[in-house]
Amino acid sequence: MLASVIALGTGAVMVWAGLTGRSTTPVGSGPVFILAGLSLVAGLLDLRVVLRKRLSAGETHPSSSMAYVLRLFIATGSFFLGQQKVMPHAVRGSPILFVLAFAPLAVMLFWLVRIHFGKTLRKLTLRLPSALPAVALTPPLEMEI
Repeated sequence: MLASVIALGTGAVMVWAGLTGRSTTPVGSGPVFILAGLSLVAGLLDLRVVLRKRLSAGETHPSSSMAYVLRLFIATGSFFLGQQKVMPHAVRGSPILFVLAFAPLAVMLFWLVRIHFGKTLRKLTLRLPSALPAVALTPPLEMEI
């Protein structure tokens, strides 16, 4: 409960600071709102778990995984995008850094889709007709030149 209150409070303070202009970054206040949104989402997910008091077995893995992946995304984004001064000159500003920064979110999305829709996706199969029409194989015609 305390963790969700701290996350929600931090997110609210970050939104307030971004709106009043007290917190900016060299590229504007966009990153402040992104981190505030992540903090608010994490706090709301924790609060949902606390209020339900019980999670089914199918919900425990995705909710805990999302929390870990959001933390990993903050770490990779901070390193690959926020610390480009320490990167070699060849990769500074490269799209590879953006791919590496957002890779945890892509992997999380893949696994959430696979977990939630796995049974449905396994039922989808390519069904071919059982009897294909017989095709008469004839030798090629010889042409005279």
